[in-house]
Amino acid sequence: GWNFPYQLMRLPSTLGLSAGAQSDSAADCDCYQFPVRVGDLVLLYSDGLVDNLHEHEISEIIERVCANAQQHGKGPGALADPELISRSLARAAQVRSWDTSADSPFSAVARRQGQAFFGGKEDDI
Repeated sequence: GWNFPYQLMRLPSTLGLSAGAQSDSAADCDCYQFPVRVGDLVLLYSDGLVDNLHEHEISEIIERVCANAQQHGKGPGALADPELISRSLARAAQVRSWDTSADSPFSAVARRQGQAFFGGKEDDI
């Protein structure tokens, strides 16, 4: 259902859950393969990023960080520091998650599902 993503976890036996407790497994995941080349940027992130930032915003942040790297002595075609890209994306998602009036991707989907939800979604970012 909506807003129930797969949750991969390893629960400690000390929690005392029944033997029949249902949980998601790696076999439930979708697998994808993409050809990549040297210089490609591959993003791995939790749903907290895309719950709060639209795809065009993610692209704009990456482009801004890369352009800044090129302007500050790394030259044309230079790659930005991946950690700086990650921190910039995480910070933007975190700020959005606190904004109670933002038109976030999560709030747009929630409204389509009949939920009165506005703003960002505090989540695992």
